[in-house]
Amino acid sequence: MAGIARKKRIRALKDKIANFEYDYCIIDCPPRLSPLFEIAVTASDRFIVPMKAEAMDILGLNELFEEIHLLTLDGAETSPLGILYTMTSKSNLAGVVKSLVEGHYPDIPFDTHIRRSVAFAESQLMHLTMTGYNRNHTGAIDYRKLVKEIQGRMA
Repeated sequence: MAGIARKKRIRALKDKIANFEYDYCIIDCPPRLSPLFEIAVTASDRFIVPMKAEAMDILGLNELFEEIHLLTLDGAETSPLGILYTMTSKSNLAGVVKSLVEGHYPDIPFDTHIRRSVAFAESQLMHLTMTGYNRNHTGAIDYRKLVKEIQGRMA
């Protein structure tokens, strides 16, 4: 019974959010399956999955999509906007992981990748966004490219 009541509250929240005049509403969740994750996915029309191009992340990605599939069977109306590779490098392993992901989830990964850089940690220490820290840094450039790609997919 508690599950049904929670689903009704989530749907009511989603309906309420739909009345706001926002183009986008971003819900950032910890990288694990949890009630917060379930609520966020159920309340979302589209979602982005950030992932490192590393071996263990593939297993987590498969679990994540299995859980989302179960939520859609249970009434969630959501779909992936994209898989975002973060902290990318030019290693052979990263290339293999990307090939596996793109083979299993075609057309979902973003073309934009967020490259690995110590500048992300430096900007956090300074309490600045990456753009505020160094507007011309590759990380800031990557995120601006990502915004344009997201806008293109949402159009």
